[in-house]
Amino acid sequence: MFSSLVLFLLQASTPVAIASCSADSRLPQDPIVSAQALIRRGGFDRQARVYLSKQGWGGLLGDITGDGWADAPPGIDAITWSPTSFNAPDISNFVFSCNTKFGIFNDGDLLRWTPGSGLVVEISEQQIKDILQPGGGSIDVDAIRKDQDGNYWLSFRSNLIGTVLGDIADGDVLQFDFSKNHVSLVWSESDIQQMVSVATGSLDVVGDLIALATLPGGEPCFVIQSPSARDASLFGSWGGGHPVLDWQEKDWDFQVQTEIDALCFCPSQLPQPPVLMTDLPWVATDSYLRLKVRFAQPGAIICGYRSLRAGFAGIHLGGVGFIGLNTADPWLLRQYRNGRSYPLIADGSGSGTFNWRTPSLPPGAPSVDMHFQIWGGNSGLSAPIVVKLM
Repeated sequence: MFSSLVLFLLQASTPVAIASCSADSRLPQDPIVSAQALIRRGGFDRQARVYLSKQGWGGLLGDITGDGWADAPPGIDAITWSPTSFNAPDISNFVFSCNTKFGIFNDGDLLRWTPGSGLVVEISEQQIKDILQPGGGSIDVDAIRKDQDGNYWLSFRSNLIGTVLGDIADGDVLQFDFSKNHVSLVWSESDIQQMVSVATGSLDVVGDLIALATLPGGEPCFVIQSPSARDASLFGSWGGGHPVLDWQEKDWDFQVQTEIDALCFCPSQLPQPPVLMTDLPWVATDSYLRLKVRFAQPGAIICGYRSLRAGFAGIHLGGVGFIGLNTADPWLLRQYRNGRSYPLIADGSGSGTFNWRTPSLPPGAPSVDMHFQIWGGNSGLSAPIVVKLM
């Protein structure tokens, strides 16, 4: 009986994927899902939830654009799983591309967040351009897949003219071996059209290819932009093309229509971290700040921490993975010495609320950034967030 139960649970579980959407939406447990957020779906309940919010990105990245506010990427339009030397799966194992230029980063750069150096360029737009040598068009990466040999499969947002492979359509998929500065065509736009036609039995013209991924069994798969009834649906490539069971548009349960803009499958051990958020990214001094928690371990004691400075300790504690507060910060040290983690008990859904009386600003300071992070029991650490005291 026990073995039958295990088999049932294994069959009932779905792979874990991380995705982003093209426009703000909602999910059953997330009233706001921004286009900058990463969404996690899979596991036994198959529920899609925010994995890394816009505020969470701000806590990881800090002020990249130099305007005094913590930044989130303008939008994630390509992502792939690319493991590092860290033992546990976490946010540092993703390589992604933004949909527009972001600070010093281009929309053709492949980026990775690291706990030691922040956002870094894994593969630059210039490297891609040097291999392709286009005569015209913009290198804007629209889809990424890293294959088992370490090569990158890429598709671009717009057509490229006069490359070493000739003219490239926005629906073509290319394979780059950056170690050998070599590129080849994997699928043409017409190949994508043929696979979708086989999968759906329809001759409707598909739009741009907008996401690439690898199913856990190794099968390359993809998402297309149109028709709108299919723009959050996954198609497999084996057997000439087929819809991927349990990964169609309806399975995401978006409450507001949107497209899947990026997608990759991850190890099943990638946890759903608790999500920490505030209504606004700023708060007045000498007032109350409400910090809301979702997706902590139900019934667990949630502990909250704060500091004046960010800093990423190389200690893996589950959830998002890393301590995002400066462990030498006087605020954090004083809080730790006094044993004040402001504990609260998560409700049955893993939610809770902290209320914090904000202090006065130091003399002459127009504002101060405060960094917050919570520990949510077995769900581990939330991403840190930044709130500006004004």
